[in-house]
Amino acid sequence: MREFAAESGSETIDVAALAERFTRDGYVLLPGVVDAARVEAMRTTLDALRAQIGSPPVYSREPVRTIPKTEISSTGLVFFELLGWAPHLAPMLLDPAPLAVVRAILGDDARMELVGAVMTDETRAFFEWHNHVGGPDDEQVRLRGGNGPSARRPQRLSYLVYLDDATDTNGPMLVLPGRPTDPTAPPFPADQAHWPGEVAVTFAAGSVLLIDETTWHAVPQRHDPGPRRWVGAYFAAGHLPHSEMVDGSLAAIDDPLVRSVVR
Repeated sequence: MREFAAESGSETIDVAALAERFTRDGYVLLPGVVDAARVEAMRTTLDALRAQIGSPPVYSREPVRTIPKTEISSTGLVFFELLGWAPHLAPMLLDPAPLAVVRAILGDDARMELVGAVMTDETRAFFEWHNHVGGPDDEQVRLRGGNGPSARRPQRLSYLVYLDDATDTNGPMLVLPGRPTDPTAPPFPADQAHWPGEVAVTFAAGSVLLIDETTWHAVPQRHDPGPRRWVGAYFAAGHLPHSEMVDGSLAAIDDPLVRSVVR
C-alpha cells in the first residue's frame, strides 16, 4: 500500500477531516506547508550546528552522548532543546494550519513539550520499527517495559517538519496505520524489514507529518547518498502530567505561535 504526497499543499485545509483521519490512522501528512526559503534556512542552521560541534558522524549503533544536549545514535545526530541552540528558528517551527490540526486532535489546551532536530544520511542502517509512547519520556517508558495504556482519544503526538525529500530511493517513512486508542504492543518483530499492512509514505521537503505516540513506524536504509534533516516537537494534551524530560529553552521564546503552546 502506498501514499504519495503532492509537491505543495493547498492554501486551505479541512482541519476536522484531517483530525478524523489522524484518529483513524494514527498519522496525517500535510504536504508543502513550509516554503523553500524557510526550509533552506533551517537546513543551513542544522548544518552550521553540526560544524559547531566538530562535524561528528550522524550515525552510531550505540548511543554517544559526549556533548550536552546532543546524541549520536541509531536515530542520527540529535539536537535536544533545539531552540536553545538556535532561538532564531522559533518563528520557522510552527505553522497555523498544522497547529490547528494538533489542537483539533489533542484539545485547545495542547502544549508543546520538547523541540529537537535530527540529521542522518546513508550511513544509518535500517531504522527499526518503533513508536514514541510517552513523548519526551519514550526511552524511559521502553526501559520500564510499557507500551502505553489504551485511551479514549489521542494524548500525545509528534510534529515533524521535513527539510529533505523522502523518496523510494532515499527511504520512505514506513507507517503501520491504526487507531491511537488501540493496544500498542508491537504486532511483529521490530527488526523485520516490512510489516503486513504497512504504508510507505513519501513527501517533498517542507512537509509536516503529525504522528501519534502509539503509531509504529520505521525507515529503510537509503540507497543514494545525501542528508536527511528534520525538526520537530512533542505535543501533549493539556490534562496529562508534564513529562520528566523538560525543554528548558522554551521559556525564553517569545514567538507568538510557540508561546501559545508553552505552559
